Order: sequence, then C-alpha cells, then structure tokens
Amino acid sequence: MDEFTSILERATSAVEEKYFRLPIHGGPSIYRERVYCYELYHQMRLLWPPNSAFSLGGEVDKSGHQALKAAGIASEKPDFLVHVPGHMEGNNIIVEVKTSLLKPKGIKKDIKTLSNFVELARYRRAIFLVYGYVEREKLIESVEEQFAQVNEPLRLELWHHGRSQEAARLIKTLVR
Repeated sequence: MDEFTSILERATSAVEEKYFRLPIHGGPSIYRERVYCYELYHQMRLLWPPNSAFSLGGEVDKSGHQALKAAGIASEKPDFLVHVPGHMEGNNIIVEVKTSLLKPKGIKKDIKTLSNFVELARYRRAIFLVYGYVEREKLIESVEEQFAQVNEPLRLELWHHGRSQEAARLIKTLVR
C-alpha cells in the first residue's frame, strides 16, 4: 500500500495531547500505549482510501488462523496490520508501537514479532513506531542493540513520534 507512509504521517499529526499523554486526576499525565493506539487507529481510518483492497486492523487476534498456528505465531497480536483479510498474499504492513519509556525486553519482543510476521506470514513492511519524548540518538542506539540480538532477516523501519500534533518520522531503517 503505497499511500501508507502519508496516512501514518498525517494520522500521527492529528493525535491530540490527551491521547498522547493521558491526563490523570491528581497527578501528571502519563503515556498509555492502548489509548494512543486507539486514537491513532481512529485517525488512520479517517484517512483510509474508501476503495482500498487493504484493511487496517488493530490488535488482530490470529489464534484461529491455521497457517499462523502451524508457524507458531498465532498467539502474537501486532498493534496494527495492513492486509487483505483471508488472503496471505495480501499481507502488507505490520506495525508495533511502544512508548518512549521502552525497556530492552519490550523492544526485543516487538522486533521478534515483526520479524516473525515478515518471515512466516510474508508481510512486506515492518514498522516499529515509538511515541513520546526521547533523544533520537538514544532511541536508535537502544533499538539497534536489540535488533542485533534477533537473528532472522528483517528490514525494520524505526519511526519516532516525538510530540502530539506533529507527524511521526522515519528515523532509521535497520537491515539484516
């Protein structure tokens, strides 16, 4: 899906602060990945081409998918999938999202999920989207460290969405 990059950039620029950092009564606002992802899904759907063959799915449960069961990845639930439901040849984009408070274990888990879906379910594009304030060089270094520990071939797009109502940007492509 050629227009996905534009959709992702435009959708992230529409995410308001209340979805970027959830206001908490009596305390400071906090990052909540689910709140952010639901709003991002909403914004992407508003921009989705009406006659697209591709569907946008959020946290699609693949537990009943026989081919993915056989591959051992049916229990994984990526944050977003762009695909043609019912047709493995229509698997296009997989997206995993993390807050900028990410830990090495979470980074590695998501990279492994992205790798599995590219290798075993034939998704063509893998995106790791990090939202929230973080120094980009530190983010790149953290992701590169975990990427080096995943042995499967993978072309991973690292995106960063640093502030609400600003577009996320591709900051590095890692290739193995």
